[in-house]
Amino acid sequence: PRDRAATEAAILAAAEKLAAREGFAALNVAKIAAEAGVDRKLVYRYFGGADGIIERLGARTDLWLGGAIEAPANATYAEAAQ
Repeated sequence: PRDRAATEAAILAAAEKLAAREGFAALNVAKIAAEAGVDRKLVYRYFGGADGIIERLGARTDLWLGGAIEAPANATYAEAAQ
């Protein structure tokens, strides 16, 4: 059975692993699809290509900061990061 959410998650996880191992510059659709064990067409269908995946990963602050920042709504970024 098809499970789009699980497939998207697998593709994103594969891209994250590849980026950690080889750097973002090395990401391409063929490598991501092979790492995720899916057809390249699904990478294009769900994300529009490698750029869409990179954009999605770039939007994840937990990936860059190691977790969510919880701060008062009126706190500055510098205050929240402490």
